[in-house]
Amino acid sequence: MENLAEKGVRAIIAHPERNSTIQSQPEATEVLRYSGAQFQITGDSLIGKFGRKTMKVAEKLVIMGNVHFLASDSHSPRFRSPRRTKALKKLKKLVGKERAEEIAYVNPNSVLSKLQIIAPGNWN
Repeated sequence: MENLAEKGVRAIIAHPERNSTIQSQPEATEVLRYSGAQFQITGDSLIGKFGRKTMKVAEKLVIMGNVHFLASDSHSPRFRSPRRTKALKKLKKLVGKERAEEIAYVNPNSVLSKLQIIAPGNWN
């Protein structure tokens, strides 16, 4: 991760909440985050669409401050259509309106604009 960061490459790890290793050890994301990795969870994971275990891990990662982006995981208008309203509402409940908006809107726009993202704090 550090080598990528030194070369200006931003490592964004998608769907960590659905990774079996991270599901059994969410704390493993700490090492990756401190090495420069950023994490994107899926909105559907946060509201339980991928099961209770995945939802709980997504919640934990948010509370730990190890979520930088909220994705729709949309594949098309019919299959996994883009819907984030419920997930955004839950995100606001977990970390407050300001941080939720950073995760859902500000940070993704910063990536597109090649700006520095707002790093999460610890929300315990």
